Amino acid sequence: MGRAFDWLRQAERDLQQALSSEDWDIMNGHALLRTRQRTEKAVKALHLFMGQEAWGHVVARLLLELPIFVPEHLVEKGKVLDGHYIPPLLPQQLS
Repeated sequence: MGRAFDWLRQAERDLQQALSSEDWDIMNGHALLRTRQRTEKAVKALHLFMGQEAWGHVVARLLLELPIFVPEHLVEKGKVLDGHYIPPLLPQQLS
């Protein structure tokens, strides 16, 4: 569970950085991507805290896989963030 707290602290620092960042007002693609990544990190920290592993990058699914009740409005917000996911590119995909 120690790693869960590390991940959560890192997600909190990331969120504070995002909220204080100039690009928060602009909400450009990079800001959305970072917000989605920070949310994913926080949800995965919660999974770790609850003693389970979480795989994947779909925030809405990660929320639904938690062993606790997650309000539907949070799942819907996760779906909005998921719309801004950019999968990593492998070198062979660049050609």
